[in-house]
Amino acid sequence: MSYPDLIELSGFGGDFERYIDAVYAAYVDALVRGNLTFLGKPISFKHAPATDGKGFAFWHAVSEGGETEREDDRTIDLRRCERITWAAHMLEAVGNDGSCGDIVWWRPPRVRKRVVVWLRGDNYAIVLEEREQFWLFWTAYCVKSNRARTFSAEHASFWKL
Repeated sequence: MSYPDLIELSGFGGDFERYIDAVYAAYVDALVRGNLTFLGKPISFKHAPATDGKGFAFWHAVSEGGETEREDDRTIDLRRCERITWAAHMLEAVGNDGSCGDIVWWRPPRVRKRVVVWLRGDNYAIVLEEREQFWLFWTAYCVKSNRARTFSAEHASFWKL
């Protein structure tokens, strides 16, 4: 499966504000307005509390936590920004049986109401949290090698591979 081109800061002449606005527009088009579903339920996106007019889930998908759990301690991760539209393609491709080629999903043992959808070859993951009538898009991020080993073990354990 081919993925959308990366949305790179260099394509905006280094203008960070224009870049973030473009990344947000791509997020809204591909994800929020994408009518995405997972295991038969629609996917919703938390907007409040918004920052700079951009929804809460967006900021979690393009930034990483800092030294504290405070939202204002998060920092933008350009690798996450570049791949923001990949989540839609992953969700459209993954099957109910836990995989579709290089895309797999499972429920992590420590938070069973959540699922991780992982693009193994490119080490990119999204996290959804199950609610009664829908899935809540929680975050998306680039997976580091130590976490990838944990993901492989969790996926195998969940699906009893």
